Amino acid sequence: MKLGNGAKNIFVVDDDPAIRTILGSRLKEAGYKVTLCDGDDLVDKMEQNPFDLLITGVRMPEASGVAALEYVKSNHQTAQVILLTGANEIDTAINVMKNGAFDYLEKPITQEHLLSSVQRALAHHEILERNLHLERENQGYLARLERHATEREEALRMAEKIIARAFEGIIVTDTNGIVKFVNPAFTTITGLTAQESIGRRPDILRTDKQGPDFYAKLWAILVSTGHWEGEIWNRKKDGSVYPLSVSISSIRDSDKRVTNYASFIKDISKRKKYEKEMHFRVNYDRLTRLPNRSFFKERLTHAILRAKRESQTMAALFLDIDNFKNVNDTYGHSVGDLLLKEASARLMETLRESDTVSRLGDDEFAILLEEVANEFEVKDVVCRLIDNMNKPYLLDEYEIFVSVSIGITLFSDEGDSAGAVMKSADIAITHAKKKGKNRYEFFVKEMSDRLTARLAIETGLRKALEKDELVAMYQPQVDSVTGRIQGLEALMRWRRPGFGLEPPSKFISVAEQSGLIISMGEWILREACSEVKRWHNVGFDDLLMSVNVSAKQFEKKNLVETVRLILSETNLAPHYLELEITESSIMANMDWATKIMRQLSELGVNISIDDFGTGFSSMSRLRKFPISKLKVDKSFVDDITGDNDNMAIVQATISMGHSMGLRVIAEGAETLEQVSALNDNGCSHIQGFYFSPPETPEKILELLKKHNQTERSSTWACGA
Repeated sequence: MKLGNGAKNIFVVDDDPAIRTILGSRLKEAGYKVTLCDGDDLVDKMEQNPFDLLITGVRMPEASGVAALEYVKSNHQTAQVILLTGANEIDTAINVMKNGAFDYLEKPITQEHLLSSVQRALAHHEILERNLHLERENQGYLARLERHATEREEALRMAEKIIARAFEGIIVTDTNGIVKFVNPAFTTITGLTAQESIGRRPDILRTDKQGPDFYAKLWAILVSTGHWEGEIWNRKKDGSVYPLSVSISSIRDSDKRVTNYASFIKDISKRKKYEKEMHFRVNYDRLTRLPNRSFFKERLTHAILRAKRESQTMAALFLDIDNFKNVNDTYGHSVGDLLLKEASARLMETLRESDTVSRLGDDEFAILLEEVANEFEVKDVVCRLIDNMNKPYLLDEYEIFVSVSIGITLFSDEGDSAGAVMKSADIAITHAKKKGKNRYEFFVKEMSDRLTARLAIETGLRKALEKDELVAMYQPQVDSVTGRIQGLEALMRWRRPGFGLEPPSKFISVAEQSGLIISMGEWILREACSEVKRWHNVGFDDLLMSVNVSAKQFEKKNLVETVRLILSETNLAPHYLELEITESSIMANMDWATKIMRQLSELGVNISIDDFGTGFSSMSRLRKFPISKLKVDKSFVDDITGDNDNMAIVQATISMGHSMGLRVIAEGAETLEQVSALNDNGCSHIQGFYFSPPETPEKILELLKKHNQTERSSTWACGA
């Protein structure tokens, strides 16, 4: 979608080429001019490429968002900065915003949020450009006082007129910060007269909104660059606090020595109020002051992503006031409005602060319940809502009774879209009304089947270990150049009575949510270590065994000790074991992840990042971890020969992995074309059905005898 902003230049900086490529593509499609940079020689590149907006990661190996922001503030007075941040960098991003960044975007970044933030930042940039032009006109008169000594008197008279009539407040201090001059506009803005100001320091106007560190940085920049500009909260003579746009410049004598500082101040209270009002109008309902439909949908979208990322269950509710039209028709719209406001208040007081209540329109409300345990918790909340909403309303002189109908839909890690979730809740409320109103209904058809199936799976899994129903299978990891098996990945299957051999996709999510994954994960680790040791003993003594570690296992305090014990029990040397950990498990708790991975590395165990490229972690973060391998996710390999974006991501992952001294393996290769594409791009370590599906230990032994007892395989070697 073209936005008609072709004249605007945007500079995108991130050490992750996948993110740079995606953001650059989206911005170019929107009509912007885009320059991409990986962070190397960032300052030189920013000087060579003019830009109106900088979009940068918070932390990168060669640069940082903080350093980039300081450079922009010092050298590009009106350019804006938007920060890219992961889930664990939000506090840092907020602190950087306090120092002048315009906004931050949390990864993963939707196109809607990206373009919205960019449009607002560029609009702010245009306002600053106009303000800067006016400021420079005023400052030009002061600058000319030094440059034109022969016209000093005339220039002084002209400057006095301009300063006296300027709308901006002007303060001149000496190098010690003592006020020497203020203009009439300063008095109008602050309430302090010249007599009350001259001879004192400007910090008499300070508030607690900015601490000592803020002013220390301000003076450091002013002394080093001769200029500072930004926003400050000050106090007027009457004690009221208000925001100011401030620009401070040093004044030098003929010997280039600083003699004074000139500050130009502008009360931006009206602008701030306008921005706040505009934000409210766009995102909130005027009558009830609740979030509106668009804002609710935005929050719901974020909740769905979080539910998918953190395997949480959440609920969306649609609530209608039954027969609301009768209230309007009988008592008038003014009473109807009072009813809506009181209903909104009751909804808010019944729910938690973390929940979201929205007015969709008319008498329709939507509620988002985050982090609910199960359907029964949702039912308890809904019953309390109905009880509270059914109490009589005393409006003007009328006592009014109404009931409500509620439609409910649950969603978790399946990741439905916001539109689909809202549609499900809408269908459910329609059924509630059809059944007589004053009731609630779940979106039951699919949900009932899903809950029943999940309960059956959980019940079966609790018996699976003791009944020896779990099966360990192994998929070869092949060197596509030689055709030899370099390692194997242990994969769990469930020989479920009545269903046959079921893959992990059928039961792993239930195992994780129920906590059974802990004992199941320990079982597959012990099986895998025992099996690879048996293969070592029959001559294939260089095989590496990869085992997945779930997020739940990774959070357990005894993980390292469990691994140590199993290695001892199976007599397997630690360097033959590789633990695959997903990006999301690491990013959930960086400090804990660092501690556990270092302990595992000290034990001698190899660590691989599984599903790499799906979690938006940066290479700068990965450098901090003791990892030895990256695994390219199957989702990128699937379309590697037909999707340029996927190819670019795979190429970038391989290149970056090798540059860090890491081995790179790609999973999910099913065709010769995919294997050839991976091999051509420097990734010869491949896993997938093209070579072999997961097999039993007996079948794996046959494959080892076939492919690893010759120098070069005739069937698996690339090009064979």
